[in-house]
Amino acid sequence: MTKLFPLRWHALPALLLCACLLLAQAAAGGFDPAVFVADESPEETGLAQSRLGAMTLHEKVCQLFFVQPEHFSRLDRVTTFSGRLKEALLRPGGG
Repeated sequence: MTKLFPLRWHALPALLLCACLLLAQAAAGGFDPAVFVADESPEETGLAQSRLGAMTLHEKVCQLFFVQPEHFSRLDRVTTFSGRLKEALLRPGGG
């Protein structure tokens, strides 16, 4: 059976610890959100806005999902474009 979420359960405590440390630092006043703000030029911002403006709502929603070949081909591990993967791509919804 293919795992829907490849994140291993032993990584969950590490993620929770990182979140708690960030919250503790923010509560202490040592957290600067400006560190995480990208320095973008107006040209880059204009290009991104024009591309987003040209997209339909359906296309924007589809951009939220990261689909791997294993998710729709029912194969355990996909490393090459095989005949079975090609068949899965031809089926509606990947299978």
